[in-house]
Amino acid sequence: VKVVMDTFAWKSLTILRKIPKTDAFVLVAVTAVTVQCNLAVAVIAGVIISALGFAYKQGTQISASRFLSAQKENTAVYTLQGALFFGSVMQFRSLLDPSAEPLDSVVLDFRECRVWDQSALEAVDAAVQQFTDAGKQVVLQHLSPDCQRLLNKAGDLVKVEVLGDDPRYPVAADYPDEPTPGTPYNDFKDYVPVNF
Repeated sequence: VKVVMDTFAWKSLTILRKIPKTDAFVLVAVTAVTVQCNLAVAVIAGVIISALGFAYKQGTQISASRFLSAQKENTAVYTLQGALFFGSVMQFRSLLDPSAEPLDSVVLDFRECRVWDQSALEAVDAAVQQFTDAGKQVVLQHLSPDCQRLLNKAGDLVKVEVLGDDPRYPVAADYPDEPTPGTPYNDFKDYVPVNF
């Protein structure tokens, strides 16, 4: 105990109110685990708590904007931003309300959204199914090649529109350098903002 008392940086207690709550909790938890067990266990506990805190924060960072398409009549475009993974699936589901969508055609644009895991794929599939059940035609745009392959395996339920400028994530996987067929995307200049 004397060693712990001598090695602890007591000045770190003064910053507890100035740092994010998650960091303060990690600091207190690591200190408590160090006293109860040992430093190695405390470091592992700190990493786990920090990872869970990060996942929680990232889970709240997903958002969507709705536009009317100037290219396709009677089409709503939902642009999604953020990371879609197990921690953000609930937030993603709350962003989309197929029964409230008045237009017949919907585009889910993933240009600024990365689909990370199986939970996210299932959430995308469920969203498409809900729009389809509400009588809407759904098109998915700007999905990474790995997402396209997995969703294409889902069958005819999901229509994935492959565009020439779809995102590629070469760090996560090695994709061939062949060009992706499709039509170029015209950013947001062809979309009319709509307040809802």
